[in-house]
Amino acid sequence: MKLQVDYPEINLYSLNQPESRAASPKQLNCAIQIRDISTPESQRGNKIMFTEDGIIRELYYNRWVTSFDDLVTDYLITRLTKSEAFSGGVISARTLHKPDYILEGRVLESKAVNDKDVRPREYYIELSMSFRLIKTNLSQTGYQDVMVKQYEVRINRDEDDIETIPPAYNLAMNQIGDKLLGDMVKAIKEDKSDIMEFE
Repeated sequence: MKLQVDYPEINLYSLNQPESRAASPKQLNCAIQIRDISTPESQRGNKIMFTEDGIIRELYYNRWVTSFDDLVTDYLITRLTKSEAFSGGVISARTLHKPDYILEGRVLESKAVNDKDVRPREYYIELSMSFRLIKTNLSQTGYQDVMVKQYEVRINRDEDDIETIPPAYNLAMNQIGDKLLGDMVKAIKEDKSDIMEFE
């Protein structure tokens, strides 16, 4: 008699960095701190959720390798570090190093949808995030906003296979990461230009 029960294998997913498609921007003389990205209560933990025909379901054997908020935070730290856009580097909130700018971020909404009630059927993910780039100006008011942005991305999936959900989230993060980096570089350049004119 067989007593051992064979359980389904648990698949763990992460967010991978995109391949370098363009030359890195000219380095800016500053250090960036990325604070821990916050997520809605329903998205905390490493569970992958999806909505099918209006019903929210949870994937038991397909999970993120760590909590979604940690996953997004680590992704952005790595993405901005690899860009080599900031001469002082990109640091986490757990360091004592004093940054020139602080990036705060929040996942506003993330959802994977299998909608079989419409024709043609739709399978997609949607990810929206907000960011605030803050200048640490301790000699004056303390802090100053230099950029406030919100990004929304929708990635269509070819089929309702649940294994297409993590790669779609990965593509969405790649797109948001590219837009964020470009907007940060532009905002910091403008901020530094304003300082030079003031001086």
